Amino acid sequence: MKRKYYFLGMALMLFSNSLQGQWYNNTTTVENPLMIKKTTLPISIDGNPNDVAWTALEWIPLTKSNNRSTNFSAYFKISYDDANVYVLVKVYDDTPFYTYNSEWQSDNVAIYFSMDLIYTGEDIYSEGMWHIRYLSGQSSSLQKVTGRTGNNGDTWQVGTILQNSNFKVAQMDYYPYFVEWQVPWNLLIGNSNFDHQNFKFEIEVDNCNSYYEREQLFWNSNYDDQWTSNRNMGYVRLSDVTLNPEICKQYVDSLKLSRDSISLLTNQLNQLNIEKTNLTNSLNQLQLTLNQTERERNTIADSLATLYNLLVKNQYIKILAFNEVTTTVAMKQGTVNLHLYPNPARNRMVIECSENITSYSIYTTSGTLITTSAISPANPDRYEIELPLLAPGLYNLHLQTNKGTIAVLFLRQ
Repeated sequence: MKRKYYFLGMALMLFSNSLQGQWYNNTTTVENPLMIKKTTLPISIDGNPNDVAWTALEWIPLTKSNNRSTNFSAYFKISYDDANVYVLVKVYDDTPFYTYNSEWQSDNVAIYFSMDLIYTGEDIYSEGMWHIRYLSGQSSSLQKVTGRTGNNGDTWQVGTILQNSNFKVAQMDYYPYFVEWQVPWNLLIGNSNFDHQNFKFEIEVDNCNSYYEREQLFWNSNYDDQWTSNRNMGYVRLSDVTLNPEICKQYVDSLKLSRDSISLLTNQLNQLNIEKTNLTNSLNQLQLTLNQTERERNTIADSLATLYNLLVKNQYIKILAFNEVTTTVAMKQGTVNLHLYPNPARNRMVIECSENITSYSIYTTSGTLITTSAISPANPDRYEIELPLLAPGLYNLHLQTNKGTIAVLFLRQ
């Protein structure tokens, strides 16, 4: 056993040396970035600023302005998790919700993203650039949400985001009023050259009282060209860096050097999010400490060499090259043939197993139990389970068989 972990330690330490030069090349140097924190707390998109995730953050004032009056001010907060970017805007406007002949001549809040830091020129919106405007007032002749995207060229139709069920925006009408956004990472990034840590960002709040009276507030620059260019947007940096695909592929390949136990793969993936910050700060200490409870050790020790081709990209863990998982698990008490599909899964999963399964449990990759239930076969050797309401991501499925517990990984889309 000691020899096995010595080999693993040497392999990972050698791998850390090969990665060190690449890691720096994957991080872009930016000017005075706004560091934003990753949240593990739920955020409900209802316009309410009192979610715990929001109350833990400070308001950032919009200090750049055009034609600003003393009765007009705005602030914002921004955070993210593995699935979305979240923005909350607070607006003090003593004449709120005004509408006129167009969205830009009406009271509105707009957010801008450029996932590629390169300046592409005026009137050129490249892949990964977004302008999303929300009309704070009500008008039967105007659209509530409009914008522009590099995906569709020079157009104000941003259906790629606006028609997606995971894009959300809501308003709370008080003084001040609040606008809250949820924008999915995968839609923002698209096929852009995102460096997995930095992007450009801007907020614009407009107070319009007539065709001629328009006040504007911005976060980074009052040069009103964000709707045609990313040149004057500000820089945002993620506190928890996202690994790029090539590094993650090498990382997974290195894990395959040892086929002794699924605990290797499971623990590395479980600790991936926890350790990323540490890896950034200490590049020579890539070797991870395997921390397990006794129950986890007993569970994982029964399953050997279940290897997946995994890729971490755009803050998602994806399974590549196949839609089904067929594996032979070498148990202490004998071999078990296992077939799970579909994988990735949505609401239901089918399990075919050469041994009787009496119960199953679903855990997060950090070890939190989500659900457990007894199970009986729908047909001989075939089981069906209804998945609970799960956020997209990677989960552990524990199957109790008469030869022991099998711990496998599956992806919820």
